[in-house]
Amino acid sequence: MLQYSRRENAERETRSMEGTLKLSMEVLTDVYLHFLKPISESPDFRTFWLGILRRMDTCMKAELAEYGASKMPEVIPDLLRKIVTSMKEKEILTRAGEDDLWDTTFYQIQWIAPALTDELFPE
Repeated sequence: MLQYSRRENAERETRSMEGTLKLSMEVLTDVYLHFLKPISESPDFRTFWLGILRRMDTCMKAELAEYGASKMPEVIPDLLRKIVTSMKEKEILTRAGEDDLWDTTFYQIQWIAPALTDELFPE
């Protein structure tokens, strides 16, 4: 990897990778929200949702800032806010009773974008 990063055009390629990652996360968010109702009715919904959260966590921790500030720490929290707000509005993510999905999402967001925790999960 180190040798690859020293190649000619490495900076441009890194910026391009970040742009592609940003676009792919935006598309993933839009498609997820478009199909949220049928996806949420699937027995594998929880696993699917955790997969999305894992990808967002990976994007936040990606080492893309070698050639300047990464935009992912700005993009991912905005996308998370959009998704969680929509899930709450559609009552897919609720705090009623012993909702494991609520707790799991809460803890994952603390790892991914801690600044969003109070906004998305007010006491």
